[in-house]
Amino acid sequence: MSAPVHLANWEPTMAHRICVRDIAEAFGLDAQALIGKSRHRPLSRARQAGYWVFRRRFPSLSWPQIAKIFGRGDHSTLIYGERRCEAFRAADADYRARTDALARGKAPYGPPVPIGTDGAPAECPVVIIPDMLVSEEEEGNERDVLEERANDRMMREGSRRLANALRREWMAA
Repeated sequence: MSAPVHLANWEPTMAHRICVRDIAEAFGLDAQALIGKSRHRPLSRARQAGYWVFRRRFPSLSWPQIAKIFGRGDHSTLIYGERRCEAFRAADADYRARTDALARGKAPYGPPVPIGTDGAPAECPVVIIPDMLVSEEEEGNERDVLEERANDRMMREGSRRLANALRREWMAA
């Protein structure tokens, strides 16, 4: 059995970053905004869904580790957010379907539904461009290749700084 890793030395993996990106995309948001400090309602609802998804998709992560991924100092905020997510899931079938798909590790089907300032889906026309749609298999393969490249480069060069730069570069793409 390996020794426990202290939170100060623990770093999120590429899989965690990909999950954050998927959550942001599912709610029509930017990943950087999702882990930012804004308390704007659409961001906080998506963030709360993220807490719920992380507890189900990565059950070995502690609350403080999930708080570190989302840039939060106090993990009690996450516990409250997960409870709020449960309430939204009980009241909104679309929200429940979206969070269920994310927890299974699959991007939700269909385009993201913009959320209005009142927390309800915004009324706006949605245009789907077929060339931009990617099958789940293609998306999964792309993620695997990118994660494998980053891991190989980290192993060869052994640099945490390089790994973080690769993650930032990949998140920006």
